[in-house]
Amino acid sequence: MRRLGVTLGCTLLVASGVTASASGSAAGSGTAPDDSFVSAGGQRVDGGELNRAARHSDLSEQAIEALLSEDPSARLDSGDRLKFVDHLESSPATDDAVVARASAPLAKTFRLHSRRASHHTIYLDFDGERVCGTVWDPYGCINAPRFDTNGRRGFSKSERRAIQRIWRGVVEDYAPFDVDITTERPQLDDLVRSDSSDTTFGIQTVITSSNGVRNRVCGGSRCAGAAYMGTFDSEFHNDGRVTWILPKEVRNNPRRIADAVSHEAGHTFGLSHDGTSRSGYYGGHGIWGPIMGASARPLTQWSRGQYSGANNKQNDVAIIARNGAPRLRDDHSGHRSGATFLAPGKARSGRITRASDVDMFKLRTTCRAPLTVKVRNAAQSPNLDVSLVLKRRNGKVVARRNPLSTAHGKAKGLDATYRGKRRAGVLFVRVDGVGARSPRRTGYSDYGSLGSYRVSFSSRCGAKRP
Repeated sequence: MRRLGVTLGCTLLVASGVTASASGSAAGSGTAPDDSFVSAGGQRVDGGELNRAARHSDLSEQAIEALLSEDPSARLDSGDRLKFVDHLESSPATDDAVVARASAPLAKTFRLHSRRASHHTIYLDFDGERVCGTVWDPYGCINAPRFDTNGRRGFSKSERRAIQRIWRGVVEDYAPFDVDITTERPQLDDLVRSDSSDTTFGIQTVITSSNGVRNRVCGGSRCAGAAYMGTFDSEFHNDGRVTWILPKEVRNNPRRIADAVSHEAGHTFGLSHDGTSRSGYYGGHGIWGPIMGASARPLTQWSRGQYSGANNKQNDVAIIARNGAPRLRDDHSGHRSGATFLAPGKARSGRITRASDVDMFKLRTTCRAPLTVKVRNAAQSPNLDVSLVLKRRNGKVVARRNPLSTAHGKAKGLDATYRGKRRAGVLFVRVDGVGARSPRRTGYSDYGSLGSYRVSFSSRCGAKRP
């Protein structure tokens, strides 16, 4: 077990199913100022507390009052900092509750990186931590045991596969952004931000199976995670850079643990919950659910509140990019003149980083023969629904492939494949992220259809050079 010690303070966001202590008195107790109101969670809050809460965060007093009034999970803590008393849905996801294979050799489980060269980090800490001098316990330490699903010493093969599965899910959620998702312990200086000129910083997510830690950081049971709000790029809140994930509360399901990690990290970027007028968290519809909601749906994406009854219109992707994890530069041109060449049988990787992003590839065949072009999503937890279009040199469309994804059950129809017989010549492959059906009913738009993919083609007379 290792030790992390930092200093500073911030806006608290606690994910649990119990009411934590708060500066406002309980509804109906004592004499409240004339400008006070009772929150949706039953907490009495006055204007002075709202003012102090606004000074702790980037939100206005009006925005905080609206959150407290509409979302029963929202609270102010004893320091007048905004927090959420969250309960993330614990039902099993409809896909891989049991992990059959790993993304990398098991020996490298604790050396995984998604973008090693990035100056921004989300560190997934599975092997235990001694957390000292933070806002979770400013005058002491929290001894957090490791992630443990079988009660045995050391990490089993199944636990290592689960860790890799969790890592992969978070990687896909943050694929459009310049941030390294890693299981390898960084230097403390790589997480702390000393001042506004410091360009290297991040957060640490401690994933622990301890009920004692859960009770200590959340105040009780039914707590899947805890995090301070708006800490990721803040030089003033380094003691709030530790976030917590409690995997037992989501039945140790790797997919749901990954969802919880991405959700809590989203809070550190300044994201609030995706809910409705009836619920602080939207549970999703069809196969789709928002990352900042509470859903076990198989396809989770960043949202801007396009579903029916949405009470949060935050532009998740823009806020993350503005608050510490910029969007990555376009990796492939969207024009035929700059298209990336495809060699037969050799896949090229790519990523869609925004709704307007399209990538263009070029292939050449030397005879009339069957041709297969495939665009495949990430093998685990894709956020991207992809389409492909084949074009000739003159721009004329030869074929379109955009399978309609499933409306219910497992997420299918997210990849695209063309099979046919084509004559010799040059073809262009246009790859795009797309939506399906109506985001107000059983579908989703292309807003959150972002992520990584691989494109390849096969033909018995494919040319290796343009």
